[in-house]
Amino acid sequence: MYDFNLLFLYPVIRPCKGKQFQRITPNQDFFHAPLPQLIDYRISTGIYYQLFNEYKEDFSKYFGYLFETYVGEVIKNCQS
Repeated sequence: MYDFNLLFLYPVIRPCKGKQFQRITPNQDFFHAPLPQLIDYRISTGIYYQLFNEYKEDFSKYFGYLFETYVGEVIKNCQS
């Protein structure tokens, strides 16, 4: 019940890939997103956590500087 759901890493699946589906032609093949909202999560928040898990403090250190610059630009452009 508490295991990590792999759909967070792979929100789009290809259900017809495998030996039992050898007779399917390329125009019959398809991809499926069981939980479409996970695609948004994956390309936004999920990519941050994947990079952080891979590169640990190196990523967070450099991302912090980039994020700080981004927030500074947003604040500068919001001032009237």
